[in-house]
Amino acid sequence: MARFEVTMSSGDKLLIEHDIASIEEMRLVLEKTDFLATREVRLGAPGTLPDVVLSTRHMMLLRPLAEGATQGSSFRPKR
Repeated sequence: MARFEVTMSSGDKLLIEHDIASIEEMRLVLEKTDFLATREVRLGAPGTLPDVVLSTRHMMLLRPLAEGATQGSSFRPKR
């Protein structure tokens, strides 16, 4: 499973895990769908949390994380 950091249009950041192995594959999926079902990773929580569904049109930024990463960046996009 690959981990990604997603920045939503609201400015919220999520760390997610998905079966897709690469950022290139993820981008292809996002071009073809309105929603993405994935698992959220949270600091201090064992493993991953239950599935979450993200609206792809509200995703502003997607970046890959290192395997097993539990922390994203501090970057905040300008609104």
